[in-house]
Amino acid sequence: MAYSKSEWEVVKAFFEEGLSLAEIVARPEVAIKDRSSISRRATKEGWIKGKNATLTATEIQIKQSHAEIVEKKSTLNATALEIHNTIVDERTKHIQFFTDSTMRNMKSMMGKIDGESSINEHRVAQAALKDAKEVVIGKTPDTAIQINNNGNDKPLTLADFYAGNNG
Repeated sequence: MAYSKSEWEVVKAFFEEGLSLAEIVARPEVAIKDRSSISRRATKEGWIKGKNATLTATEIQIKQSHAEIVEKKSTLNATALEIHNTIVDERTKHIQFFTDSTMRNMKSMMGKIDGESSINEHRVAQAALKDAKEVVIGKTPDTAIQINNNGNDKPLTLADFYAGNNG
């Protein structure tokens, strides 16, 4: 039996989500019920099983997080909710601005790779963007946290660490 292009697209989409052949043919949306035909077509066309599974898992996590956020926001009074939304919108715009600026800098760099001067210009631009981002948004946790467990002003060396002299 000849199946339509759209029927094969449905099967391929489920396959790329990572479903087994048995799970695919059990789906009510799937008109093609012959597992061996699906397997042959997948092999012939180079379908990648589970290709979209990570995307699906990520979206599920985001939706779960969103539900938690909605629940927490429901505890805020009208004023607190308005302030919360204002801050979220502002910070989102700032993050997008710096992301866009970084991408423009990268595109500019790709257009003029003519030696050391271009690389240095790029580094200066990126450093300026990073500094500006930290001023506007704040330091990210990886740059904001400084761990100093040695208890004195002397830097801890590897020799001190292995000798057990780490404060």
